Amino acid sequence: MPKEAGYLGELQRAIELRYKCQAAHNQTIFVEEKTVRNEIVWGGYVEVFDLTSHETAKRCYAWQDISKEGIKIFTVPESQLIYSAQRAVQAAIFVDALSAVAQPADDLDLLKKRIESARKALYEADIRNEDLDAIIQTSVSIQKEGMQKRIPPA
Repeated sequence: MPKEAGYLGELQRAIELRYKCQAAHNQTIFVEEKTVRNEIVWGGYVEVFDLTSHETAKRCYAWQDISKEGIKIFTVPESQLIYSAQRAVQAAIFVDALSAVAQPADDLDLLKKRIESARKALYEADIRNEDLDAIIQTSVSIQKEGMQKRIPPA
């Protein structure tokens, strides 16, 4: 089986397991999210899957991100607020920034550093107020559904 077919199959299985529906690959879209200083925050390919039997979404955006912690599989279902691959990536960036602040801090200085880091990430991602409201609503629903699956590094 070619590597790409394995990659797409892995994303498809993650979507089908997480959302209890059928998924079929539709297209691949390149997304590049930049800061206000034109620095790349995230860049890569997002796979678009058509969904059948999902209670609300007709489409789901999925991709893998490899880091020193392992491989993260992101699956973000389409909604009124998430209507493109770009918006799905923005929501994921926001959720990651939010989860860094959500970890318990041992002391006040550490908490202040985490809040400042999240504030900086939001500023650099050039997220507007109206986008922030939409992303907050979406991130709450994504966190409830368990957006990320972590696979330990090989």
